[in-house]
Amino acid sequence: MVTKLEGRNPQAARVVLEPNSSMSWVGYEMMLFAAFILFCLLSFAFAVAGAWVIIPFIGIELLVLLAVLLLVKRYRDTREVISFAADHILVEKGSEEPEVCWDFTRSNLLLLVFHDATDCLHHVTLCGDQGLVELGDFLAEEDLRSVIETFKQQGLRAKSVSEWCVCQF
Repeated sequence: MVTKLEGRNPQAARVVLEPNSSMSWVGYEMMLFAAFILFCLLSFAFAVAGAWVIIPFIGIELLVLLAVLLLVKRYRDTREVISFAADHILVEKGSEEPEVCWDFTRSNLLLLVFHDATDCLHHVTLCGDQGLVELGDFLAEEDLRSVIETFKQQGLRAKSVSEWCVCQF
């Protein structure tokens, strides 16, 4: 998901990139609660039937489900914030607060756009004095196109790499 935050000055815009999410965290909590109730009912049924050995395995399944949901939450909270200023561009990546930051000089910055043989958009990478930074690796193709359009509106150069492939040695 691409969110554009524009201020009074169009050269001082901000873009927030976040993964698409079909369910809120409250929905995940409700799903976990429903699974907990189901697992408790199954544990009770197996205990009444005399198969109490099954109960620890049901608990392990619940713990695995909880671990997977926490991994999904960590992925959902990933965000990239791109701040445009008159002479530089700041890229911040992290979950709840920025963990890694790059401060690019605008004049030395190039946007690399990678397509495959079927002209599908795969990667959008910033190339500048701070190195290479891939943007929105979790975004869908139409969101990546929106990011490219935003950079073009900001007056940055883009170089399209028409095809990339795996080289065998």
